Amino acid sequence: MSRIPSFAWADNRLHGRLCRNRYGSFITLCFLLALMLLSACTTTPPQDEPFSWPPPEEDPFYRETLTIAVFNLAGRIEGFAERFERMHPGTSIEVMEFECIDSAREQISLETMAGNPPNLVAGYLVDYLNPMAAANFIDWLPIMYADPYFNEDDWFMGVFDALTHNGRLLGFPVSYDLSVGNSFYLVNSTVPGLAQEFAGRQTVSTNDLIEISERFETGMYMDRNFDVLQAVIDNIDNFLDFETRRVQFDNPEFINLITNARQLTSPSRHFGEVQFFNWIETGNRQAVADMSRRYLFRRFSTMDFDNFGVFEEEMLFINPLPYTNDMGELLIWPDLTFALSSNTTHVQQAMAMEFLRFLLIPPTGAMNDPDVFVHHRLFMTHSAALASPARTSAEVVFPHAFVWHVSAFHVLDGWRMAGEGWPEAIDTMVRYTTMASEMPMRDTRYAPAFVRDIVFDILYQFHYDLITAEQAAHSLQNRITLIIMEMG
Repeated sequence: MSRIPSFAWADNRLHGRLCRNRYGSFITLCFLLALMLLSACTTTPPQDEPFSWPPPEEDPFYRETLTIAVFNLAGRIEGFAERFERMHPGTSIEVMEFECIDSAREQISLETMAGNPPNLVAGYLVDYLNPMAAANFIDWLPIMYADPYFNEDDWFMGVFDALTHNGRLLGFPVSYDLSVGNSFYLVNSTVPGLAQEFAGRQTVSTNDLIEISERFETGMYMDRNFDVLQAVIDNIDNFLDFETRRVQFDNPEFINLITNARQLTSPSRHFGEVQFFNWIETGNRQAVADMSRRYLFRRFSTMDFDNFGVFEEEMLFINPLPYTNDMGELLIWPDLTFALSSNTTHVQQAMAMEFLRFLLIPPTGAMNDPDVFVHHRLFMTHSAALASPARTSAEVVFPHAFVWHVSAFHVLDGWRMAGEGWPEAIDTMVRYTTMASEMPMRDTRYAPAFVRDIVFDILYQFHYDLITAEQAAHSLQNRITLIIMEMG
């Protein structure tokens, strides 16, 4: 089983099902031109008008309509919409489903220029981090804090902080990817002295792992899922800050990073694609033994605790440490966000917030309703390692998800879990999820998509030895500097 990793930036994580190829330069250019026209044709949204929650009438959303644009989610979103309409009689939620992401972006851009975009738009349909597009969307923060039902204790606020750019939260996070933002590294205990290197550490970064790997000189590789792309993205703050227009790729620090990272990348590693083997396959002892001989570390997410969170002491990879950048920040990928168009009225803005809260926080007793549970699992699934920023959802849904999942695994000697294991695994996973969600976080996508595409393309060439490290650094410096200058 494989999938595009969370750390493969931009639309690369969706390739293979979004009607575009990895190097869709022409499509990207067309999209940028549309955004420029869009920026020129739209008026400044009423951002300075103070937001006020609708008065508590019998139902403030009576006779209101909210349009929602999504990709590949309509069936489940419609289920929530129908229940929301039953709770708020007289309201209407219209779900627009798109089957091709490029045609969706084109249509939404045209409707925005015409002054009639969808009210709520799935974040992967609009590059709202692009400064030319950002003016067309509304900051969620004033809406959240004006909501009389909003309570910070109900949410993992670090997720919102990580996604706030220039003081604005343009993409409300419905789920975030645990395989990046809530991941850990395990140390290979079969390598003499390696575990002792991590004694007393609270977190670990890519640069820490590279430096320790080089000192041990074992001939082993970093991790099954490690490559140059991951190393650069996890340290991108050292070289690029799009908000302050700082670009510093063409220097020895960057050249050394990508050179050392490639040396620690397994030769069989395909660039930008996770060989999704983060959990232990208990029935494959040979694979486990191979990992202990080839890799110094193993990266995993808290969603894997049902498989090896409470193993007995003979476990080969031990001592989980939260994985951060050099600033001690967890790297978070918002798997699904929703942007709010600037044409929405205050009542529609409040209705959108009400709908997202309904989407994320299950009502009391909802988990006893199989239909409700199936829908809520959309944003709390094991297979995609996603979690919700809503605390209530984590507390309620995680145990149900694990009861469903763990029954599919067989426990063998050598990789057995202590005792019954499953209740402890659930408790451990929820505890680590809470701990990680309260740590400082950084959005891995803080630059616009076309900037991330350039990073991907150039590092792809370096990975396969088509250009040197010096050429990669020089090319990144020139191309991204030029893009920022052109954007003005």
